[in-house]
Amino acid sequence: MKKINILVVLTLLILQASFAQESPTTNFYSLLDSLYQNDSNLSLPDSLKSGATKDIDRMKLMWSPALSPHGDASIGANAIINYSNQFNSGPPGTSDIEGNWRPEGPIGSNNFEHTGQIHRITFDSKYDGVSNKTIYAGSFFGGLWKSDDDGMSWGVLNTDSQLPQTSVSGIAVGYQNNQNLFICTGQGDNPYYVKTNLGGGAHPIYTNGIYRSKNGGEEWEAINQGFLNNFLTGGTCRNIIIDPNNDNILYVATTNGVYKTTNSLASSPTWVKLPIPVIGGVEDFNGLKMHPTNSNVIYASSNEIYKSTDGGYLVAGAFDHYQGHAKNALVKLDSNGIVEPQYFTSAGPDSSAQLGAGFPAIGVKESKFGGYYVFGDFTKWDGQPTQPILRLRDLVTGIEPSSLKLRSLKLYPNPSKGTVNISNAENIQAIRIYNLQGQLVKSLKPNGYQFELPEQTGMYIIQIEDEEGNVISKKSVRN
Repeated sequence: MKKINILVVLTLLILQASFAQESPTTNFYSLLDSLYQNDSNLSLPDSLKSGATKDIDRMKLMWSPALSPHGDASIGANAIINYSNQFNSGPPGTSDIEGNWRPEGPIGSNNFEHTGQIHRITFDSKYDGVSNKTIYAGSFFGGLWKSDDDGMSWGVLNTDSQLPQTSVSGIAVGYQNNQNLFICTGQGDNPYYVKTNLGGGAHPIYTNGIYRSKNGGEEWEAINQGFLNNFLTGGTCRNIIIDPNNDNILYVATTNGVYKTTNSLASSPTWVKLPIPVIGGVEDFNGLKMHPTNSNVIYASSNEIYKSTDGGYLVAGAFDHYQGHAKNALVKLDSNGIVEPQYFTSAGPDSSAQLGAGFPAIGVKESKFGGYYVFGDFTKWDGQPTQPILRLRDLVTGIEPSSLKLRSLKLYPNPSKGTVNISNAENIQAIRIYNLQGQLVKSLKPNGYQFELPEQTGMYIIQIEDEEGNVISKKSVRN
């Protein structure tokens, strides 16, 4: 019922805006032409299309009529934000369109009625499976649902009537008071390539912001100060997490960075965008996790992993200065995003990019043996020749030298058909294989003097560790 209101308002806003802009800077129809010309899968029958291909079809069906004739996706994005602000400024209530509805499907293969997509599952903070069996489920298309009996029965939590759109992309439940519920909105899983190509974006369901309920979902209110106006040209939320020690502290991962509030229960909570520098200017964060025993440690994932320690951040990238400090590819920030200049004081990587990507350091991670692993696009570190994965002793000292035995180690043949031999293979404790994006794709214990590369052809970084914890990295190519 509420969807009828939404479509009418959005259509009016888009049509009004289209007359005010004669020369749009983005064009949705040009993007569609390009996609359909370059993706042969789009001409296949629906039964043979991939999920990504079907997403393009859905995008065409949802946006083509609304953006006609101008094709400027930023107008549609702005219309959604305007509608959300108008909706949120009114009193909470129910839909003003009444009617009798019956379910017409889809019906699943096992006769489960109302089968649809579920995208988020969150357990109540006090769930124990005995006295508390509460589970929350969210859908990009169906809002927020609750079960009090371990999933045997479900009911919607008023998001069908009290939100501008029934899209839920993240759920957080208070630990101090499990009646405190928070949701972020938008279609949170799809790739956001449309926004990148169009500038303004054409994501099928943009975010309407962040919402709070202090009474277990009976009433919802928008808490968007400092947040929603950052999405005037499009964007969506992907995830929301809450500090288990403080219900006031929330983090939200979005296609426009990571946001934080420290007063979520105040009358007018405020959000601040965290200053996390990203490679290539892409601020699309997909994952957001909190350390299980230390809520000051936050993990956010985009193209790489950024680790927040004591509420701060370790940042890897392509820079030689940061906030006025001479820093080469690595920097430590405090919880306010300010450089702590005493860290990463060594010379760092060379300035010439080995792989041509222009990113000397792509990521940094803690080593279980102490120190930090750094991976990226470099041939030297602290003036010493090295492979593009190395280990630092700590945040200050610099490169960790490998043992002489490891330095003489060789891999052959290179390129190979998959089987790689190791010379001087004594005392090897572990072998880890990374792709060129720094992602661990295989980890194995040494089996004699040979190991197998992943099946996919291409270049890999082989990290070999001896019994003393010394590490060396080698390149290996599979044909």
